[in-house]
Amino acid sequence: MPREVNRWINEHEFPGVYYHWPGILALQWLTNRVLYHRSWLIRKEVEVSIRCFKPGVNFLDAGCGAGDFLVPCAANHKDRSFTGMDKSGSNIDMIRFFSDTRNIRNLKLIHQDLDSPLEDGPWQVILCASVLHYLDDPGRFIHMAAAKLVPGGHLLLYVPLNYKRRIPGYQLIRNRLLKGVDYDHGR
Repeated sequence: MPREVNRWINEHEFPGVYYHWPGILALQWLTNRVLYHRSWLIRKEVEVSIRCFKPGVNFLDAGCGAGDFLVPCAANHKDRSFTGMDKSGSNIDMIRFFSDTRNIRNLKLIHQDLDSPLEDGPWQVILCASVLHYLDDPGRFIHMAAAKLVPGGHLLLYVPLNYKRRIPGYQLIRNRLLKGVDYDHGR
């Protein structure tokens, strides 16, 4: 399998073509929003949590990936502060590029592995979606994140259990073209 495709799927890093056409990233977010029920659930809980706090809320997306929750929230809530943290420098660079092209200024990005201590904070809302199962010590991260919340803050965790893609033809593509790709399983 080509290295770029493997990195895109396994490492959650996205192709450089997005720099030429950043609208493709927005289209990908929309596709994820439509195809994956988890996106609906997470987005709903994020919105509920953000609205629980007065303007000026500090929000952390820990393991923000391509920014599919982070950037739309930052764009929709200009009176709040958003931080995205991810171990992938290329994801951080892509989100920075995209948010600059869309003039989204209430967004801070941190290139950091979630197994490392959290230096910033405190936050009112911390989202960690589909990331815990990739960490060496998920419990340690949960304790670190909880310690960085303000009193009454919200820690939103999403961990896929028995994750299955329901897209027609996905298993055929996975079995024939994506051998060795382990996106569906964490550690």
